[in-house]
Amino acid sequence: MDISFITPFFNSHDYLGAALDSVRRHCGPSYEMIVVDDASRDRSYIDQLGDDVRVILSDVNMGPGGARNLGLEAATGDYIFFLDSDDVITADPVAFLNAIETAGGVKTGPVDMVHGQFADRTVAPRLAALPMPRRTTLALEPVLVKLHGFYTNLYRRVFLKEADIRFPAHMRFAEDLSFLIKSLARAETIVVADIPIYRYNRYYGQRWTGDPRAKPYNELHRQCRVRHFPKQVAQALVEHPVALKIRMTMVFKQTLWVAYRTLTTLSDEAYQECVDCLEWVARSHLAEANGMLVDIRNEYGIPWDDELEGLLKTCLKGDRSALPPSLRAKFDLPEGEVKP
Repeated sequence: MDISFITPFFNSHDYLGAALDSVRRHCGPSYEMIVVDDASRDRSYIDQLGDDVRVILSDVNMGPGGARNLGLEAATGDYIFFLDSDDVITADPVAFLNAIETAGGVKTGPVDMVHGQFADRTVAPRLAALPMPRRTTLALEPVLVKLHGFYTNLYRRVFLKEADIRFPAHMRFAEDLSFLIKSLARAETIVVADIPIYRYNRYYGQRWTGDPRAKPYNELHRQCRVRHFPKQVAQALVEHPVALKIRMTMVFKQTLWVAYRTLTTLSDEAYQECVDCLEWVARSHLAEANGMLVDIRNEYGIPWDDELEGLLKTCLKGDRSALPPSLRAKFDLPEGEVKP
């Protein structure tokens, strides 16, 4: 099974070597490494990459999604693995082949996706509750739509091509989650395996954490999260109603935090767009926010707390003076201070 590793690159010289070396260290001869240079300012690093690396140069900065699309067009492997330039793999993805065989994939047809695990995180309880490796689909396990592990998957190249799955080029944030959700929705066979395969190489000040409250925030991030991503989710999951409700509940939760950040950093118009998104999600996909939301949150284990409940009331009422004190403390805002 040949694997194409696709690495978008933009000025991360300090980490690219470690990413590529992790492929050489863990993989046998059947791999292809593709680095897509997304208009880096300094390209002197290319001569140091080695003969086993294929470099694609872009003169226009497209963002990671657009760069990965270029890599997809050039890839020739049976399966695709996306490796960011500041991360490393921790095992040979060919081990996924054993998982496919154990789960019956070779006997019953091609497997469109193989889902592995992060090396430094525990397996999500709802994934670990069933035997691994196992064959499944989003229809059988709608909770798969909660996955954040875009990077821990093998994607069958022909499947991506035939299903016309690409990264949304207009999104610089959450483009990887859009790709993952589309793939889950269209895949006819998914193998879930307990194989640690991927580790982030940078954290916190260098790389965003998984907590939206800790992320650097700007207007571009807001547009992707609020204007584009919810629509991508709704379109991708139209044939998966349970998965749609689960993921839209997560979108609702995420948008609450985006609304709060907008409330304190951006314009009134941007804040109103967040509130409009909350109302659209609740009305179109979750029935009433304080009914269906509770059921979905409880049944599928989506974390919720008093702070989020207070933030929900604050955002939907538009009462900026009612921000919960615990949130002010978390964001280091003086008591009573709100955006004028």
